[in-house]
Amino acid sequence: MTGLEWLYNTAPGRVMLKVLAGRKLSIVAGTFLDSGLSRFLIKPFVKRNGIDLTECEDVDFKSFNDCFTRKLKKELRPVDMVKNHLIAPCDGLLSVWDIDKDTVLPIKQSAYNIYDLFDNDRVASYYEGGICLVYRLCVNHYHRYCYADSGKKSQNVFIPGKLHTVRPVALRSRPVFVENCREYTPVSYTHLQ
Repeated sequence: MTGLEWLYNTAPGRVMLKVLAGRKLSIVAGTFLDSGLSRFLIKPFVKRNGIDLTECEDVDFKSFNDCFTRKLKKELRPVDMVKNHLIAPCDGLLSVWDIDKDTVLPIKQSAYNIYDLFDNDRVASYYEGGICLVYRLCVNHYHRYCYADSGKKSQNVFIPGKLHTVRPVALRSRPVFVENCREYTPVSYTHLQ
């Protein structure tokens, strides 16, 4: 039994998980991964995940997170500026779903609806009749994002919660994407109205 299996599948593990999935430990871990002390993790991470560093603008990473959010050479991700085209906001595997109140979104071996994800019925109902694009980023994808279209950005909305891993062992036992903290940003598009 792995450490994660023990945490998610045993009573003492679930008690410990309450501490480990909290924000305080995440802040400590994030601080470590942002520091130069985490550089020893980069080579095994790159090798294990087959990451092509020749795509990067710079490979002199200052920390693990510097590598994880590496910047790619601009010519490798040109932005299509044609007005009626929608660009991908990130590298990832795309699934597309029509949205209604009964739409089930299968995300990483779990099922959710739009109401679960927004945690706000009024906001979720606004998107009924629309289309949901789900981009699944794998470890080997670079983790940088952009907006998919031009528009007026509203304030980010933070939904507090836990910080469970998104590995299969957690997904089998918990509704991770509903329990985890998350954030969304409304963007209004006047040219579509």
